[in-house]
Amino acid sequence: MGEVTHLADGVMSFSLRRLADELGMDRDALRKRIAAYGVKPAARRAGHPVYRLRDVIPALYARPDDSGEDGHLDPLKMTPTDRKAHYQAENERLRFLAECGQLVLAPQAKDELAFVAKTVSRFHRTLADTFERDTRCPPEYTEALERLVRRLGEDLAAAIGDFEAGEDDDVRIRS
Repeated sequence: MGEVTHLADGVMSFSLRRLADELGMDRDALRKRIAAYGVKPAARRAGHPVYRLRDVIPALYARPDDSGEDGHLDPLKMTPTDRKAHYQAENERLRFLAECGQLVLAPQAKDELAFVAKTVSRFHRTLADTFERDTRCPPEYTEALERLVRRLGEDLAAAIGDFEAGEDDDVRIRS
């Protein structure tokens, strides 16, 4: 087993084997992490590199840069196993949110939105006739109300964007 070596400045250095034993890691895995992080050996002993512990520790805790330009994780930059774990965790999170009622699936949300839009549309289609019948107002008022309702319907359809008027003026979701 490798010995602990004291460098000239009194700092201890460890062989790769000694570091791996102390950290409970595989020697090859530790060597890969050290190489990936760019840790340079502090010295050589019997032809083998020795490392300062303070240089090796950041390499142990460093993660490969999986983030994109905006700082968010980018699955395309992850290793395949990390990417698989990321997507499995994300699927579990979404499933949990759906079970708790904090997340609604898109088809269900579209159905709910279509129901609300149909209800509002139905009310607005009959508003001018109901207004004319109940108040016995002049036809000019009814026509003005119909124009306002039509404009409101057009604005609503434009705002929703995913809907289109059907043949009977019911609102339907576009496929």
